[in-house]
Amino acid sequence: MKHFKVFPHLNIEELLSVLHSQEEIRAFKDWQIIYSVAVNPGKTAAELSVLLGVSKSRIYRIIQSYNKQGKSWRVSKQWGGRREARSLMSLEEERKLLKEVETEALSGQILIYRDIKGKI
Repeated sequence: MKHFKVFPHLNIEELLSVLHSQEEIRAFKDWQIIYSVAVNPGKTAAELSVLLGVSKSRIYRIIQSYNKQGKSWRVSKQWGGRREARSLMSLEEERKLLKEVETEALSGQILIYRDIKGKI
């Protein structure tokens, strides 16, 4: 069984404070994994995966990312939501288009998706 460790980017108290400051559940779970590995240095990934309820591969992936990137490893992680770089329209343009499409759809002028796609 493979033993691994967390590089000391943060000490145990700092890890605990970062863990408690998380508002998002995914971030909390990721920091919980890092904290658990730091506090239990002799445990294997299999033992920790049973304890934390996650897969061994997730534990390896999170620890590897943390060890490689340091304290700010999770800053760039974003789940869902609008990413402006991929958006074709701004939110205001999208609202305007939806309002226009809604009025036309209620009056029966829009029959198929191509009618909407033509407006974009």
